[in-house]
Amino acid sequence: MRKILKSLDWLHEDLIMKGKCYYYLAEKFLEPNHGGMLLDVGCGGGDFISYLTKTQLIKRGFVGLDPSNEELNTAKKTNITVVKAVATFLPFKNNSFENISALEMIEHLGSNENITKTFNEFYRVLQNDGVLIISTPNKGKLLKYAFLDPGFWFGKHRHFSIDELDKMIRNIGFEIQEKLLSGGLIYVIFYYVLYWRARKYGLLRFSPVRAFWQRISKLAQSEYQKANIDGCTIILKARKSNKI
Repeated sequence: MRKILKSLDWLHEDLIMKGKCYYYLAEKFLEPNHGGMLLDVGCGGGDFISYLTKTQLIKRGFVGLDPSNEELNTAKKTNITVVKAVATFLPFKNNSFENISALEMIEHLGSNENITKTFNEFYRVLQNDGVLIISTPNKGKLLKYAFLDPGFWFGKHRHFSIDELDKMIRNIGFEIQEKLLSGGLIYVIFYYVLYWRARKYGLLRFSPVRAFWQRISKLAQSEYQKANIDGCTIILKARKSNKI
């Protein structure tokens, strides 16, 4: 895992600017010999799928799923196959996909009931031996990351501990194969608190602001280049096993 973390420096600058350092780590949890169809749940504008197309790791194509028309219209511009739906009711047959990614998505689901429904849907549409990759915010010791997230207070964002997430996924029937904590306070302060405002008000179009943000992005990136026992992001790999 240390080699994976040290290899982060070639991640595309634009994705680092958006705070998506975890993409590279999530991609490394996929398997070269397991390159079948991938469903990206909560695909947004299609950034992760666009990133993966450059790696040629997934051989049989991608489907992006999101409930937002605005995000899906952005994703369509990159020629991604997209479906409008919610994660709790996936409009696919059983055993449809070899891989599912759900990056920075489950924290938006709210209740434990919705999260359980979503994990059951992941299990249903994954093929046997299929791989699930999840990233989501970590609570942090004394809830330090949750307290810095405006979404925790105003947007009903959920923050998990790695043990809580592990237990929830195992209860569905998945086998946990790898899990990692990475990232830190620089990432949280500048992306949870400041980035969305800078983007909302168009501040990043100004050269001094963009130059400043590039420096901060590099510092945030460096946090993802080393494992952190209390990192701000949980990245987890699970495999579908047959329920008894």
